This record gives sequence, structure tokens and C-alpha cells, in this order.
Amino acid sequence: MTSDLNANLKHVLLNSEYSSQIRVTGVDISDNKISSITFNKTLSSSAVNREVALDIANVAAGVASHSEGLLTWAMSKAQHTQGKFNIPDAENKYAHIVGNGTSNTKLANAHTIDWSGNAWYQGIIKVGGTNYDDGVEVALKSDINTMELITIDDIDAICGIMTAQIISFTVDGISYQAEEGMTWAEWIESDYNINGFKENYDGSCVLNRDDTYIWYSNEGREVAPSHTIISNCLYESGGTAEQ
Repeated sequence: MTSDLNANLKHVLLNSEYSSQIRVTGVDISDNKISSITFNKTLSSSAVNREVALDIANVAAGVASHSEGLLTWAMSKAQHTQGKFNIPDAENKYAHIVGNGTSNTKLANAHTIDWSGNAWYQGIIKVGGTNYDDGVEVALKSDINTMELITIDDIDAICGIMTAQIISFTVDGISYQAEEGMTWAEWIESDYNINGFKENYDGSCVLNRDDTYIWYSNEGREVAPSHTIISNCLYESGGTAEQ
């Protein structure tokens, strides 16, 4: 690793466009002791902008830039880099770069922030909680684009459930609830059916859980699954259904 860093230092010293203005601090290449490189670039005869490079073999070449970590490159004006082996940005696109490369030939960035405040992350973003492990993953735009879209019918159905009017009726004196306009067939399949009502074998009648028919009280006619449940209606059961 030390020889690789030395090679990079030599390359910077010999090939940088600012080579005539380089000030190297804490570097002793012959003894393999590497600290940092600082570039001082003169903008005018009376103005000197100092760049700061900390830790091991970092390059702060941009005006008023700051680099830290392991061989990070701050090549643009007022840019900050940290981490290790970042991809250099000499076009002043990014204000902040976190490198996560593994060597001089395998440069990579983990995170960047541009001058408009737009952020990019190489990995998964989570929010909330007290740390990464219990945070909630943020959905990416690509994930949102592939999600199943909610249709107008879905919205209408959801709104219908939320705004449904609840009615009451009785069977053998026991009170039950239903949504206004609900048929017996719909009610049988809903959570309102708390006592095991069902359709008979051919779907022509409604049965209680003891297989007795449901009737309209005082009318003498059976309730069919297609009938709409009537608010405040009195129903009763009686007669055993054929199996």
C-alpha cells in the first residue's frame, strides 16, 4: 500500500497543473512516511488561497478545498472530500464527496452532494429509528415507477368503504349491522356476518348457521342472496333447508 501511495504522490508532484505551486507537508517519500499534500494556488499577485489536506496522501488541489481520509482528491473550488480513493471531480460538480474505493485503480464514491443540494448515495437510504438497522428504507424512484398504480375504481372503492352508511336489522331478535345497499350475498362474505349465515346448496336462499331459512317476518317469503338488506327490517328463521 505504501508504495502505491508513494507512486501517486510522485505523479501529483510531477504532473499536476499546479506543480510549481505545490507545498508538501509531512511527506518523506524516501523513508516511506506519507502524510498529506497541500496545494497553494495564486489567483493574483496579492492573493493566496490555502487548501487543506489531512491524514494520508490526500490531494487538495481546488481553490479553498479540503480533503481528508486516505488518498482522497478535492480537485474543485471549495470542495470537500473524505473517505478513501474517491473519484476526482475537476468540473466543480460536487461540493462534497465521500470516497469508498479500494485502490488507486479502483476509485469509487459512496456519496456525493452537488452545489444545488442534490444528494446521491451508492447504497440504500433509511430514515427514522436510532441507527441504520432499525431505520425505514426510503423507496427509490425506480421502485415507485414499478409499483402497481391505484386506479380511480380502487380509490372509489376505498372512499366507498370509508363513507359507507351503516344500517341495522334483526334476525330472531338479534341485531346485526350491514352497509347500506348491501345484498345478503355480499353480507354473508363480509365481516358483518358474525354468526355463520350462509347460502343454501343452490344459492337460492339464505340460511342461518343451523340450516334454517331466513324469512321476512310477517310476509311469509324467504330471503334470497340477491335481495338487498333492508334497514331496521325484522327477519326471522324457520324451517329446515334441504341438503
